[in-house]
Amino acid sequence: MAFNPPTKELTEYGKWLEFHKLNHSDFSKFGNDVERKTEWYSFDLTKEYQNLFKPFRIYSSDSTYFIDLDSYSLVLERENEKLISHGSGVDMKVQVIRTNDFQATTLLFCGTECYTETANWLSESKVEILGFSHVKDKFVPTKWTIDLNNMLFSQFRADKTYSKIPKSYMELERLKEIEFKK
Repeated sequence: MAFNPPTKELTEYGKWLEFHKLNHSDFSKFGNDVERKTEWYSFDLTKEYQNLFKPFRIYSSDSTYFIDLDSYSLVLERENEKLISHGSGVDMKVQVIRTNDFQATTLLFCGTECYTETANWLSESKVEILGFSHVKDKFVPTKWTIDLNNMLFSQFRADKTYSKIPKSYMELERLKEIEFKK
């Protein structure tokens, strides 16, 4: 009888790496760490809109926070009991929301220079955002890490680049329950 060692479910980071055929060792630190000022504001989506996005929140292990990657840029609606989207805006905003008072702060804002696909909690207060930077007509796999205790922001880029936008982990995996109509 063969021994089958127990398997551990991959984190969002592991799934994202596997999807794009990347390795953790492909990444190295890019630039200096930056301390950002924290400005908390009301996370004021309507209850109906919050309910549409609730399944896609990424919670910290103690549920003190959740990451909202989608509500700023993605237009979602329910059609015949299915979630559909006709697309998103160019700008993307990644927010962290405190669950005790529903206050939010922006962790990353991207226009055409970057786009995000998913996020992963490293601890109760440290998160990494995964996506791509658009640099000189190339798409570079990028990780942004933020320590919420001191709002210290770090960036890591892979040594691999793409000449065109890679298949979307966001659409094909993380948000696969949504029908994207183009």
